[in-house]
Amino acid sequence: MSVRWNINTDVLAPGLKDAVNAALGPLPYTYTVISGYRTDAQQDRLYAQGRTVAGDIVTNAPGGRAASPHNVYPSMAIDFVPLVNGEFLWEPVTHPAWQAGIAATKASSGLVSGATFATLFDPGH
Repeated sequence: MSVRWNINTDVLAPGLKDAVNAALGPLPYTYTVISGYRTDAQQDRLYAQGRTVAGDIVTNAPGGRAASPHNVYPSMAIDFVPLVNGEFLWEPVTHPAWQAGIAATKASSGLVSGATFATLFDPGH
């Protein structure tokens, strides 16, 4: 259906937006890109989540070390979430919208699905 971009796409690596649109755009679901480039402070806040502040662990990369492809400029990574019935569908990842998005990013040349990460399952990456 479509890909909605809720981020500044000017800070993405060349070709990343086109690759994401090509992978997710043809699917019968709407996906919203919710994250791209992150400053060191933004990356550190996410890294603290589940460690020193409440919440689930969502990244294994602290800021400032280019350990996350979000934390380099231009950004080499985005995070997306399916939009189902007008709502972000965070879970379950077994929902067909998630499964279609995961399969499309896995199959796309030039994209790496976070569903294949060895240390942190991150299907929307």
